[in-house]
Formats: sequence, C-alpha cells, structure tokens
Amino acid sequence: MMTHHDPLGEFLVKLKNAKRSGKMSFRFTASIKLKEVAKLLLKKSVFISCSSEFVSFSKKNSNLRKEIVTCFFAKSNDELFFEDYRRISRPGKKIFLNAKKLKDKFLRTNGIVVVNTSTLGLTTANSAIKNEIGGEPLFEI
Repeated sequence: MMTHHDPLGEFLVKLKNAKRSGKMSFRFTASIKLKEVAKLLLKKSVFISCSSEFVSFSKKNSNLRKEIVTCFFAKSNDELFFEDYRRISRPGKKIFLNAKKLKDKFLRTNGIVVVNTSTLGLTTANSAIKNEIGGEPLFEI
C-alpha cells in the first residue's frame, strides 16, 4: 500500500490546532514551498516572526539534518481573524483556474486565498487577479 505525503495539509492542520489550543506558536518541518507559504502569511500579518533551526538525527548509520521552522502568531488567538481553513486544490484533485474564474470565485472573500501561479509563484488571489494571472488555488484561511 502506498502512502501519500501532503506537507501543505500537515502545515494547515498544525496551524489550525495551534490556534484552537490557544498556543502562540507552532512548529513544522520546512520545505521550500512551506517556507514560501509562511513568508506570505507573515506579510499578511498572520505571523509576527518565523525562525528556523537545524535538527540532527541518525537513521540507518547516516546522520541527517532537517530544518524545523517555528512561527509565532501576530495576535492573540481571540484576535486572529481565521477560524478554520479550506483546502481547495489537493494532491488527489488538482484545480486550476484562469484569472476570470479566480475573480468570480475569490474576489470578495474575507480571508486569504493562497494561489500557486506560474509567473508569480505563491501569491494571494487578489494579487493574481490584479495581474490577470490564473493558477492553482491551494487553500483559504
């Protein structure tokens, strides 16, 4: 049986669980895409800061290192604007929308919609709409 690994889904679950449990920070194993998501949410004032550290561990006679990122929320949990997240495109069901469909679906949302575009990389739906670029909407918080 094959197992599927979804780092973005794990990141969102950790974000939601940290908020629900009243914590002011949470940790995740870093990847390039998740660091970009954290930077984007840092710009949108969800996080006040993010720091990273390298952790060494042994696995079958080899020493490995992985990067652990800790993000601190900008506001207390009562003041955070999101209650939950909604995954839009996921590994089993990829969704790609052109600029017009992005505008129709996400222009008037109150939260942040993160979109993966070919030219801008990870960005918000509002900036993708402003630049008239389509892409893959990943999630909304």
